[in-house]
Amino acid sequence: MRIDRWLPLCGIVFVALVVLTVVGSGSTPDATDSAAKVTSFYNTHSTREFVMAVLLAAATPFIVLFALSLASAAGSRERSSQWQIALLTGAGVVAAVFLMNALVHFALADAGNNGVGGSGIRAMNTLDNDDWIAFNGALGVMMLAAAGVLLTGIRSTPRWLAWCALPLGVALFIPFADFIALLLTGVWIIVQSLLLSLRRAEAASTVERSQTASAQA
Repeated sequence: MRIDRWLPLCGIVFVALVVLTVVGSGSTPDATDSAAKVTSFYNTHSTREFVMAVLLAAATPFIVLFALSLASAAGSRERSSQWQIALLTGAGVVAAVFLMNALVHFALADAGNNGVGGSGIRAMNTLDNDDWIAFNGALGVMMLAAAGVLLTGIRSTPRWLAWCALPLGVALFIPFADFIALLLTGVWIIVQSLLLSLRRAEAASTVERSQTASAQA
């Protein structure tokens, strides 16, 4: 079985790992909390937060592979080629942003585990709390590019799904609306992953039947 049949499902793995890290991290300190409280939290929960940071980092290649499968499904049409590049670039930005947050979160856990306090740990905690603007912005870039790919290249994808990517990409840049858009983007990635996977499975099955028929002829 060819491995590229499973590439679209990388989107589901990405969403699952991100949700797991958010839920698994629990209620982390607020940006306004004192250095002592931040240090105490990460000292107490350092092992758990280490694991969550590693899982978040591990999620990054899956969003790139998902974008690769979506871009390749658009084929080689001239109109969609620029959107394919934009999609892969957007996925790379998403991966970079998530890796950076994983680094900050890992450093927080490391600082707390070693009893490091002061303004440094508070600054890292503020970055960790405000990472949503980078997350949402990066996903917004990817979703806008995905809309371009779907609307210009992939005809087998339902048009409503293609059009949904456009407002989601815009909403991810709008405060307050971005939270709902973030949740719906996760759902969108899961649905698109399943559709792409089914499409590839059907195409592979058609090829196998054709080869079998040719061999029997």
